[in-house]
Amino acid sequence: MISKAAPGTHALGDERVYDQYIQAYRPMVYSVCRRYLRNPEDVEDAVQETFIKMARCLHLVHGSIVSWLTSTAYSSSVDLIRRAASEERHRRQLALGNSAGEQNALVGESVRQNIRQALLLLDEADRQLLIQRFFRRMPLRIIAQEQETSVPTMSRRVVRAVQALGEIFRDLGFDSIDD
Repeated sequence: MISKAAPGTHALGDERVYDQYIQAYRPMVYSVCRRYLRNPEDVEDAVQETFIKMARCLHLVHGSIVSWLTSTAYSSSVDLIRRAASEERHRRQLALGNSAGEQNALVGESVRQNIRQALLLLDEADRQLLIQRFFRRMPLRIIAQEQETSVPTMSRRVVRAVQALGEIFRDLGFDSIDD
């Protein structure tokens, strides 16, 4: 028979009481975990995790230990399922990410080379304007200030430079942005 303490006053340090709880309630906890987990090793892990939680929190349990263990066994099982699903998703992303990352790197390098080539074919003033505006991310008002012109005028110059760059891309054989 399990020695009973008043609710909330379980003797945490008393190993015999703890061992008695494990002996008495292990089949019930095992049954709860088995309802949610298929793999016997996972069931054992969830049972063990439930009793570890009991060792840590037994002094906080008020009311029915059976209810607390049932609920803790359920949450331990669900946590194990979630961890396993998360690890599987992570493994898949790593597997897909390696091939996708390599492909993205190749595409990125191709785009950089095409932009470099097109910029070299652009006239010097337009090239410098696009580099300042889009690569160095300078605000239009600062570029306009440096060139001692108005922001609307500088905006029109940027639009014309972008259009000229588009024409160069078309001349290079790129009919659309997808190319």
